[in-house]
Amino acid sequence: MARPGALLAWIGYLPLTLAHPDLQQALEHFRTVTLAPWWAPSCAWVDTAYRTLPFPAREEPFPSDLWIERHWTLPELIAHLGTTSAVQRSRGDGLDLLSPLQESLEPLWPGQGSEALVLRWPFMGRWGTLPPAAPAA
Repeated sequence: MARPGALLAWIGYLPLTLAHPDLQQALEHFRTVTLAPWWAPSCAWVDTAYRTLPFPAREEPFPSDLWIERHWTLPELIAHLGTTSAVQRSRGDGLDLLSPLQESLEPLWPGQGSEALVLRWPFMGRWGTLPPAAPAA
């Protein structure tokens, strides 16, 4: 266990966001419905920004203006999605879920998928300092 007064930080990132509502909706459906059987139960902690877990530190506000940003074409996004644990598990079950996704997104994506769009994954987390040690009895 960490020493009293130590900094504790749980940091991750939320699902991707982009400024194209039709694409956002399709990708959210893919993540929450299509891939649902293959996500590990612990992935739900990310969706709640770790709020469902007891936090043992004096919590400080987490900045809301931090994110990972990429400018990707549709094939680049599909390649990234192929690295996720749920897609890997579905492949282990003999399924190709990315080809149908790519086909469904191409008509919605500018340039049929060839134009780079801004994709963002907002950072989230919880952080704070551990309380002082209790006095010895």
